[in-house]
Amino acid sequence: MKYYKIVVEIDGKLLSASAAWIPPSLWENRIVEYKINNWTKPKIRSKLFAFEDATRAKVFARESYPNDLKITPQLYECKLQNPLKTIVAGYMPHFHNSDPVKSFWESELGMKLFSGIELVGNDFYTSSTITCLPAPIGTLVADAIKLKKKVE
Repeated sequence: MKYYKIVVEIDGKLLSASAAWIPPSLWENRIVEYKINNWTKPKIRSKLFAFEDATRAKVFARESYPNDLKITPQLYECKLQNPLKTIVAGYMPHFHNSDPVKSFWESELGMKLFSGIELVGNDFYTSSTITCLPAPIGTLVADAIKLKKKVE
């Protein structure tokens, strides 16, 4: 089955799409580097995001990357290890000193997703420490992603 990953190219490296709007000083647990035909895993106990449909991925990229960022998202066909559907793709910490990535994956919802439970229906989640943000339709998470070829 074909899957799709959005990445951005910065300084000749293919990076997590969110590198376009997250300052480099905050990349430690959030941003991973992808290489064509190599499996990429998350830096921490978490999952990586992709799309099950190229059209939905293109819509997300078009709506998420304003021209003033001066970074163009790139779409790649990819392979996924253990893909799961998810309705949650983002998270906002309620405390400024917390790491939102770590907070999400340590939350009840993150643990469900990490354990292999698809998040569909009413699995939207808010706690005293984080609020999860909805994922675009067709979003998947995976244990690892291998970029295959660029999609024009």
